[in-house]
Amino acid sequence: MKTLTNRFSYEELALRVEIIKREFKRNNIKLEGKKGLPGALKTCEIAIKANRYPNIASGLVRELPNKRRDLFRINVGPVWRLADSLETLRNNGIDFKFHLKSLARSRDSLEYGKEDKKDKGAYKDFEFELMIASLLAKGGFQIRLNSPGSP
Repeated sequence: MKTLTNRFSYEELALRVEIIKREFKRNNIKLEGKKGLPGALKTCEIAIKANRYPNIASGLVRELPNKRRDLFRINVGPVWRLADSLETLRNNGIDFKFHLKSLARSRDSLEYGKEDKKDKGAYKDFEFELMIASLLAKGGFQIRLNSPGSP
């Protein structure tokens, strides 16, 4: 099994990409565009395919937006965490549809430490809300998610 780092494998990343796509499909929410979460998923899919088919890897890298090879490093963490959060919330019966809609609309950069002044629907905010909710659910707390922006 090839690994991305000591903690990540391409096979596990492929499963996590499918978890995210399945949740959007299950909730009838389209993931469109080249930025934000849709762009992150596309970047991860390209990297997974390049790992499976090394003879075409250089051609696949050219498909990355702006030919930025560091996009893979930037996008793996958020995709990995989001899939984990969604799976935990789903397994605990917690509704997160409103957050999925917000994530689908966000065109924010997934890179931490980089602020996108044009995007008011910050991906990172919604991702953190889902991550915190999933950690509380793992800890046995009874929670429910309000629509994003609600206290």
